[in-house]
Amino acid sequence: YRFDKFRDEYLHLSNQYLDASQLLENPPEADVYCTGSDQVWNSVWNEGFEGPYFLDFAPVGKRRIAFSASIGRESIFDWEIPLMKNALSKYYAISMREESGVELVKSLGFPDAQLVLDPTLLLTRDNWDKIATHPMHAGESYVLAYGLNDNPRLLSFAAGVAREYGINLISINYNPIHLPSAGIKEITPDVTDFIGLFEDASYVVTDSFHATAFALNFGIPFTAIAPPRFSTRITSILSLTHTNERLLINYNDSSMLRKPIDFEAVHDVLSNMRDKSVSFLRNALA
Repeated sequence: YRFDKFRDEYLHLSNQYLDASQLLENPPEADVYCTGSDQVWNSVWNEGFEGPYFLDFAPVGKRRIAFSASIGRESIFDWEIPLMKNALSKYYAISMREESGVELVKSLGFPDAQLVLDPTLLLTRDNWDKIATHPMHAGESYVLAYGLNDNPRLLSFAAGVAREYGINLISINYNPIHLPSAGIKEITPDVTDFIGLFEDASYVVTDSFHATAFALNFGIPFTAIAPPRFSTRITSILSLTHTNERLLINYNDSSMLRKPIDFEAVHDVLSNMRDKSVSFLRNALA
């Protein structure tokens, strides 16, 4: 419901396609077809090689591009190689959101693949603030925890951060079967509240790439925890912004809490990459 509400209000969607055959039989009409979703080329996550994610439904002769696509892994299976080579050979321009993805695509024979920002980072904090709503009381300080994986140690570490700061701990929870943890306020926010929670947080603890991206973009101190699978996007954005030290290695080490982040340098990198990313898109569409 919370996501449908946002889609209905902010997104202009085309016809809904329920399977690949519907796309092939009646593809949407467009001048350019773009792959642009997160982990869209991850065959593990997708449970196979998904032709629609490689725009196999696009009419012959129409331009195909990839903007900030993701593989989510540092390598692919041998059986994928010929399939990907064939699919990508039909693309006019390719860009990825993680450096490992760029190198992987280049190794398949596409040397012009480029690194660009995740689309959420193309918008500045001022842009995001235009739709953000703020569910917490004004001036309330809190540590925000957002875990995509079942990892009790993430919440334990976040609780330690809250004690260190002497403030409350809030956990974003979209899992209806997950039981609340004692002493932690859990919230299932709408999309606009989700943005506002990150804007207003004093500290963020997360294993989510996009939560890491929001913390970097909004200038919020954070700790990133690599998930057990598909962590290349997090490590890539940390490397790009020279914040590798924010990746938690030892759950018993809280020293990073007392080390400031040079957000001026972070935002300089993001601004420069934002220009490059928009330039790639403009050139791919020209």
